[in-house]
Amino acid sequence: MEHGKAAIDQIYPDNIGAHQIKDGNEFDVLPIDSLGVTDCDLLQLDVEGYEHLAILGALATIEASWPVITLELKGHGERYGYTDEDTINLLADMGYKIADRVNRDVIFTK
Repeated sequence: MEHGKAAIDQIYPDNIGAHQIKDGNEFDVLPIDSLGVTDCDLLQLDVEGYEHLAILGALATIEASWPVITLELKGHGERYGYTDEDTINLLADMGYKIADRVNRDVIFTK
């Protein structure tokens, strides 16, 4: 994944937790790998459907320390071209399995 630009899409203006990103130039989008983290125990993402793409932008970070990964998966990834199953399979291909589910959060361990 590369650096980019995006804007906020206020799906439900009264619920900031439901905002999503859309095309635009309001802020920078950068891959997690660009942060240079080499020791990560937990990667927890609640990015309203952008989880699959965030994982793709975190491959080096993940491979450096194989953290527990928690994702909120509730079908919003289809907005960006990925189903929840696609994301689960991506992590399975990396050796992760579902360890638990807490509401809509799915906890993956290696």
